[in-house]
Amino acid sequence: MKTIFLYLDGFKYDYLERCQFLKKFADKNHSARLKVVPLHQFEFNIFSGSLDHDLWVWYYLDSKTSPYKWLKPWINILKIFDKNKFLSKIMRMKITYFSSLIYYFKGRTRFVKIAKIPLDKAPLFSVTAKKCYIDKNPMNKPTIFDVLRKNKTRYLTSEWPLISNQNQIKLKPWIKSEQARLNYLFKKSNQYDFLFVHLWKLDTLMHQYGTESREVNNYLKDMDKMLKDFVVKMIRKYKHVKVIISSDHGMVDIKGSINVIEKLRKNNLRENIDFISFPGSIMVRLWCKRNKEKIKKVLEKIPNGKLYDETNFSELGFKYKRKLVGDYLFLADSGYQIIPNYFDGFKMMKAEHGYKPVKDELDGIFISSNKIGKKEIILTDIFDLVLK
Repeated sequence: MKTIFLYLDGFKYDYLERCQFLKKFADKNHSARLKVVPLHQFEFNIFSGSLDHDLWVWYYLDSKTSPYKWLKPWINILKIFDKNKFLSKIMRMKITYFSSLIYYFKGRTRFVKIAKIPLDKAPLFSVTAKKCYIDKNPMNKPTIFDVLRKNKTRYLTSEWPLISNQNQIKLKPWIKSEQARLNYLFKKSNQYDFLFVHLWKLDTLMHQYGTESREVNNYLKDMDKMLKDFVVKMIRKYKHVKVIISSDHGMVDIKGSINVIEKLRKNNLRENIDFISFPGSIMVRLWCKRNKEKIKKVLEKIPNGKLYDETNFSELGFKYKRKLVGDYLFLADSGYQIIPNYFDGFKMMKAEHGYKPVKDELDGIFISSNKIGKKEIILTDIFDLVLK
């Protein structure tokens, strides 16, 4: 029996009603509402079935292993290019690709973007995950793919720009479009028993245009047809096919912004002197150098968010570690974005995810041709449901 695992990044539970094929497939087989966990952005939670790891952020404070430490001699020159919007975009793209290639040739397959991280700050931060989740043994827990490999199951995965199987992982950036990657899996399907693809275009469109935009609605129709064609072709070719279709989260439209760093500046607290920060899209982490209590008092008064430190961080389901969390983590309330941040700069996104969920707003979907056993699951249940 062939197994197909289609991972739809950002597919909201409510979107199922808009997708004719997916709705019909869910009704004919088995489906469940997928509940997220806070700070769930990474696939490592899904594919290990565990929250007991350090891979819930992209970057952490560590200059010794930073992928950008090679920038140090060139920072003053590069800052000149960074002042021009057009040149900055090209330069930062080249920095990302060059740093990723250096990583790749060192056997590291988790690629991240420099995005909007200030050039003089980038060498301060390292990357949490050294390997992509489809690589061999990428974390302290076995992943779905580690288990498949141990069981001698032949598998093929597509997580752009990487393709992997039970023996190796390769860089293939030219197989990029979702249709091209599905075609690649179908073409190679005779050789494998388990096929996996991560489709992330929906997530990108929701960030850019919002959850109810024309662009998103048009894509949902196109994606539904694309998935129908792929699944039907596989079933016709092999007859006995186990199909799993899962998302990882929904998304919430942005209704406001929070400038945490500006609040600190207005209270005479300065970056590099009093603290080092990493502002992300929905949270800011701060490592204090001095005035720790003053910083805390300022953060506690900022509306539309909540302050976490070592005393209450367990509420989010992760163990506190200063190198990852900082002394303080300010998490925005659902629907608010941190501005500026090191991923988007001053650009307001239309929608975000990763929040501490409120009711059902961030729910995803899990569909399987195998019995699930319950109508509601959590993100970390996917591991067992895929392997059973």
